[in-house]
Amino acid sequence: MGEAKRRGTRECRVAQAIQKNARASINLPNMQGPFARELARSGARFLVIGGKALQSVGMERETVDLDIWVARDEKTVERVFATLKKVCGAPDIFLERLRSENVRVAIPSEHNPEIDILTSIGDLSFDEVYGAANEVTWQLTALRVPSVGDQIRIKEIAVASTEARIVAGEWIDAGVEEARRVIARDRQDIDFLRELQR
Repeated sequence: MGEAKRRGTRECRVAQAIQKNARASINLPNMQGPFARELARSGARFLVIGGKALQSVGMERETVDLDIWVARDEKTVERVFATLKKVCGAPDIFLERLRSENVRVAIPSEHNPEIDILTSIGDLSFDEVYGAANEVTWQLTALRVPSVGDQIRIKEIAVASTEARIVAGEWIDAGVEEARRVIARDRQDIDFLRELQR
């Protein structure tokens, strides 16, 4: 596909997304919906990030899992853990993991996550990103998603982290190819979000 055609296709997708933005919604199937609803009701401080956050700004983005970033204050940690236990039957070991920096908790499993919980993202301040976040509604439940600018910063950190893991040799063959596909998708997401900022 030529550069002009790619640019035209991307511009068309952005224009469509901007038109749909007022009615944009996120899709939370299976245990994701009950988990997000219970977590919001608990008063935990969390942000919906990743593909679901992109859906909230009107991008037609296929994604299987719900990615969330949680604050690490003790009240939130306890509320997140209680929700995980109630909705997903999470084991007690997750409580200590939620208190730690740079942790990913994947439900139901690391290799087949339906819900991914992150306790930190690079050097970003949760409180700053949370303070600038936008509210979206899913089935009468208010959820917060990072601003477009913060979604770009989160995606840039994800790209840099994945590139570093490739260089460090954490994956071989198919793993490297999949990581490169994820980087390419994340870069497309960044381009889309930058167009929204204009």
